[in-house]
Amino acid sequence: MTIRVGIIGAGRIGQLAHLQGLAGDPACAVVAIADLRPELARRVADKFAIARVYTDHRALLADNSIDAVFVVTHRYQTAAVVRDALQAKKHVFSEKPMALDSGTARELVSLAERQGVLYAVGYMKRYDPWVALAKANVDQAAGRDPVHLIRISCFGGDTERDDAYLMTDEPRPSADRATFMPEWLPKPLHASYDSFLNVYSHDVDLALYLASSDLALSHAVMLDENCHHVLLRNERLAVSLDTAAIPGKDWRESLDLVSGENLLSVRLPAPLDSQSQGAATFSDPDTRSLAPENNTWAFQSQGAAFIRAVRGETTFRSTGAQALRALELTEDIFRAYVKQAPMESRHVAQ
Repeated sequence: MTIRVGIIGAGRIGQLAHLQGLAGDPACAVVAIADLRPELARRVADKFAIARVYTDHRALLADNSIDAVFVVTHRYQTAAVVRDALQAKKHVFSEKPMALDSGTARELVSLAERQGVLYAVGYMKRYDPWVALAKANVDQAAGRDPVHLIRISCFGGDTERDDAYLMTDEPRPSADRATFMPEWLPKPLHASYDSFLNVYSHDVDLALYLASSDLALSHAVMLDENCHHVLLRNERLAVSLDTAAIPGKDWRESLDLVSGENLLSVRLPAPLDSQSQGAATFSDPDTRSLAPENNTWAFQSQGAAFIRAVRGETTFRSTGAQALRALELTEDIFRAYVKQAPMESRHVAQ
């Protein structure tokens, strides 16, 4: 059974990640695309041989031939478009963040359950082959010398090669950020929260995935809009998350996993570069290089897994219910920041 897919959002991520990720998958056919920018939608449709073009996502959702949709809109609009798609009983793949607050996210998860459709969220690191190597290390060590410390660092850089993606002079859809932020979040924290959800919530979800169990906020420090030090933990494991936005050509994101006297260090590839390579070393105490058995690009693996999940052939690794927990932890971090006086240190301990 070929799954017929509609793409909602023809911008950079829609092109570089999802349309390229789905290209060549014989299990699906991208049959429609929608974007508020008609010229961009038409040009992208021509490039990727997509038959039908819409300027309103509701018109695409009314197309009964479409089985599933990828929602790749601006994050301020994502939840509303996902709600429309779920109400239309489409299987939904949503880019992260799934919503800007956990209340809205819970409503979407409940709606998907009532509608009996798959609701997936794009935390693609769960499909990264270098993350898979780290995950296998955690799982294999559990029975003998469990991993007790994980350090996740994301310091930014270029996420892609210089590959051109299509753009036009049409104005991008815009919205007033303040109208979409949670009511409990003061305006001075809006930019940081927005950035954290867009970039670093990937790493919060990655912490949950590697832990294979729930985590709670223990400690958080915010030094500037993008610079955070966060400690998540449970009774057997501590996960340190350090973030910053450092300009540069190289992508800087890494994992360190400690179990007893063993250390696994993994450098993750640039997410939007299908040719980017990670690296890994294992020390016990001798150091040797490791590589994953399957080095398929994460977005390609993620797209294929979603299609197979729609077909009932596999379980998707990042459902709406799972992604909700990463959003809840992000809220916990920023609720902790809210407790601070504005001119005091951004240090918080719970």
